[in-house]
Amino acid sequence: MAFPQAKNESNLDKAISTDSDWDAVILIAPDHQHLNNLTLKETIDAHQRIDARVGTDCMLLIASGIAGGRLVYAPTGELNRGFDDVRRFGDAAKKAIVMARDAGARNPLLVVSGVPENDDFAHALEVAYLGACQALWQPLEAREALNEEEIEPVQSIGLYAKGKLDMDWLQAAEAGRRLARDLCGTA
Repeated sequence: MAFPQAKNESNLDKAISTDSDWDAVILIAPDHQHLNNLTLKETIDAHQRIDARVGTDCMLLIASGIAGGRLVYAPTGELNRGFDDVRRFGDAAKKAIVMARDAGARNPLLVVSGVPENDDFAHALEVAYLGACQALWQPLEAREALNEEEIEPVQSIGLYAKGKLDMDWLQAAEAGRRLARDLCGTA
């Protein structure tokens, strides 16, 4: 039962560099104006000057100075309304990981930024990873009938976190969710 393995990254500048093992960077944020990383901010700004969709839609941006030359920017939109919660990060991650996979990424780095500092958003990175894995899941029957590496090509997802993540819990949670989807997913 293969699914994208979560790998912790703690140095963003090193992780997004062209020397890293990642082949794409996925940025999930409400907007890019608050970003501390100049490389990501300048890349998005350059594309926004020529494409008005940047910042409103999930977009694949060409980024020669970034790992894999690909930046998938998935804005969550506003997060301060009464009905907004951490699911906004999971939904954005679903769109972004499919776009990265379709562009050829097999080991993307997931960066979550601009997370509001309240309990409703405390696990935004974890929810984004679980959402990405959910979007990548293919039915058991398809995996058995076809080459699993072709139908589910993403091998690992890097998770940029300033603090420590419980990687064992994340892996176990996704394994359980995947099993549940396999048992109940198709009829």
